[in-house]
Amino acid sequence: MAERARLDAEIDGKFDLLIEYNTDHGFIGRRQTITNIARYKYAVGGVTLLALLLAGVITWLLRSRIVRPLTAAARVADRIARGELQTPIPAGGGDETGALLNSMTVMQDNIRQMMARETAMRLSAEDRLTDALETSNEGVMLVAPGGEIALANSSLRNFFPDLAPLLVPGTQFEAALAAIQSQLMPGALTPGNGGGIDMSGHAELQLACGRWLRLTGSATSEGGTIIFFSDFTVIKEREESLRSAKQEAEAANAAKTRFLANMSHELRTPLNAIIGFSEIISGELFGRLGNDRYLDYSGDILRSGRHLLAVINDVLDLVKSESGRMSLKVRELDMREVLQDSAAMMREQCRQANLTFTVTGLENELPVSGDPAKLRQVFLNLLSNAVKFTGAGGAISLAAEDAGDFVRVTVGDTGIGMDPEDVAVAMQPFGQVDNRLERRYEGTGLGLPLTKALVELHGAGMVIESERLKGTRISITFPKTGTVELAQAV
Repeated sequence: MAERARLDAEIDGKFDLLIEYNTDHGFIGRRQTITNIARYKYAVGGVTLLALLLAGVITWLLRSRIVRPLTAAARVADRIARGELQTPIPAGGGDETGALLNSMTVMQDNIRQMMARETAMRLSAEDRLTDALETSNEGVMLVAPGGEIALANSSLRNFFPDLAPLLVPGTQFEAALAAIQSQLMPGALTPGNGGGIDMSGHAELQLACGRWLRLTGSATSEGGTIIFFSDFTVIKEREESLRSAKQEAEAANAAKTRFLANMSHELRTPLNAIIGFSEIISGELFGRLGNDRYLDYSGDILRSGRHLLAVINDVLDLVKSESGRMSLKVRELDMREVLQDSAAMMREQCRQANLTFTVTGLENELPVSGDPAKLRQVFLNLLSNAVKFTGAGGAISLAAEDAGDFVRVTVGDTGIGMDPEDVAVAMQPFGQVDNRLERRYEGTGLGLPLTKALVELHGAGMVIESERLKGTRISITFPKTGTVELAQAV
């Protein structure tokens, strides 16, 4: 206050000095100046007061027309943002604030409509999903992250009718799982699942009533688990039927193998006697026969006996190969020896059948490991077939080549050939390609199957290329000595 009084006094002194300068120390002039100053002072005060009043009026107008509506709009916007879509929005006037409030009203209506559509779509999707799950033949259980059942369809309750009150939303999953395990056949749980059901993978469960269920479980994105139960009793019964049929077929095949082996041995003893006696008679070792026709008959008996013995030997060899009892007398050898011997045995047959017979590729050594007798049997079978199925004037070839780590031998002919589907038939034991052309030729259907078995025992591979009326090529690829271990049967 003292400072203010001092400043007032100083200002008054300055005014007095100014008045004296302007009035030249005249009393009247001095009074006139003081009066003018006072008037100016009051005028300035009045103008200032008027300005303050005007400012107050303007502030009130701004508050009532702009600030208050904007504040209310902000509060409404906050409530809408929190999800209170039914919050009323104040009505707006014709100014900019009114336009803003009107726009907020339109926006609120649009949001309500969008939310209504989304809700309707969600409810519709949920209804469709619920309907699909209810009509599904598979049992479905959805387990929430907290461990309680969130969904269980009626098919699941049909699988476990005694547990229907438990298999409902809200039940703890562990309690439902324990109840399900109590419905299983003793020992029905597969090994490796710790004596319980692994709901995160797969399991096959047999119920006490005999039905089979396949369980498949997987985790959901929110941390829960969805589990499917499928009734595959029919499939399980079919599998069991197939398993039984397979066992019966294996038993029948084993019985067939034993029968053929036993019969082959039983037949060979009297057959050898027949062959021996027919050789004596046809050779007239004890003198001439009384009639030449007896000599012809004895020759027929000898040829038939030898043919029957060859068939029996083939059957016995095939039975041994199928039962895994055929053994090889393996040694290192030059394949040329086997091929030359086979070619020498077949040349006379080719000449008699008016066939051209060529042998190539025997200039260089062809080292292999194998049983010479069995290898000779392989090529004699193939060459005999070639002669049998090639008409007069045709050609037969026997070719060998060194193919790096392998020796490849090919037997070819220009005979009647086969269709691709006929090759599969010919490779089956006793298989006969059933058509008029081939039915003219005798044979038991053991040559190719036995040849294939012998080839596989030597660790070799056989490829047949044939075309009807254009001939057949059979290539056998043998591993060279020391490159591949033989698959010998013991």
